[in-house]
Amino acid sequence: MPVNQASSRSSSCSQSSSMKIILPAVCYVCGAHEAEKHFGGISCRACAAFFRRCCRSPKIVKKCSCGERKMNSHPCRSCRMKRCLEVGMDPENVDMKLYERMEDSISQMIINKTGSLLTVSFHKFSFNKYSIELNSDPHNIKRNLYFVIRNHELANFLANRDKISGGKILAMNLFELSSMTKSDTRLIWRMITNVFPSIENLKVSDQNALLRNFHLKLWLITTITFCMERVKSPIRMKTEEREKMIVVLYERGFKKGNELSRNKILKVFGPFWWWFIDEFVPPILRLNLEEEEVMALIWMLFFDHGYTNISSECDITCRNIKKVILLQLKNFQNERDFSEERFFKTLEVLEMFERLEKKFVEEMLFCEMQGVILHDDFKAILMENKF
Repeated sequence: MPVNQASSRSSSCSQSSSMKIILPAVCYVCGAHEAEKHFGGISCRACAAFFRRCCRSPKIVKKCSCGERKMNSHPCRSCRMKRCLEVGMDPENVDMKLYERMEDSISQMIINKTGSLLTVSFHKFSFNKYSIELNSDPHNIKRNLYFVIRNHELANFLANRDKISGGKILAMNLFELSSMTKSDTRLIWRMITNVFPSIENLKVSDQNALLRNFHLKLWLITTITFCMERVKSPIRMKTEEREKMIVVLYERGFKKGNELSRNKILKVFGPFWWWFIDEFVPPILRLNLEEEEVMALIWMLFFDHGYTNISSECDITCRNIKKVILLQLKNFQNERDFSEERFFKTLEVLEMFERLEKKFVEEMLFCEMQGVILHDDFKAILMENKF
């Protein structure tokens, strides 16, 4: 053998022996190629996305259904989730990834007039019937991150409002309800600052404007809540019950000389409430919104930046807070494995409220023309929100 051939062969052998063969990572869950570390385990992107969507979903099937599936089909969701957990994927890691994205959004908050960063600090949220106190350091929060939408501030508001009224809130007429404007405003502000305490850093004029803009919306929210909790489906609401609800709102609330009989009240003021019960409420009921989705809508209605009576600083703050709420709503629905369509249908409720508020303001102005007495504080809010 020639010397040059022998030397070349020996050099090639030494090179091959020194080379390390690097095989592509394989998904430990399904065996697919191009895997990498996700949430603590090695998996492909598809399995990582499945785990992110379903790791906390109550809809995940716990019973194996592989025997009922077609030959050569993928494992059932139960087996796939079990395998994800076996390879080291951790639901807490999903939460921390979400929090990092939320923290990035929050960090973009507007700088207030003193030059310091106006951020949203979160003090308390409720999850699985437990109330949890949060440290101001976000890195100490490791799980249950939907603290803005997972709370029961609306329930607290309704309970406190009923307590102030002496338990007679459902028996009050429009004048009596409108006379609660000041106490309602205090309760609304407490509800907001319990979750968004840094909103107090806004100018007083902006704080007052946000409260006035939201006041009528909360009136309508409480009415819808009444329909959702007491009658479930407006179609099942008996005609007598509807009529009683309408008459109670107006009787004993007219200026002297403008009193109307029961039948006249139903004829004059009934059409708006028939429309509300028959046309507006049913589409919302059909969405079957969960508490977290309802709270997300309430916060977005409060931080509405579409008004002209707020400063540009407040406008930007509301936009940024809304982005955080939208992010939480989207991730909550992904966690529940809801369809993409549900997210957009949920947001359509905001547009529905805009139309409802316009109709409600017109109805209240019509009521005043008919001699219905309204408290001056409430009338001031009506005139400011006049379209």
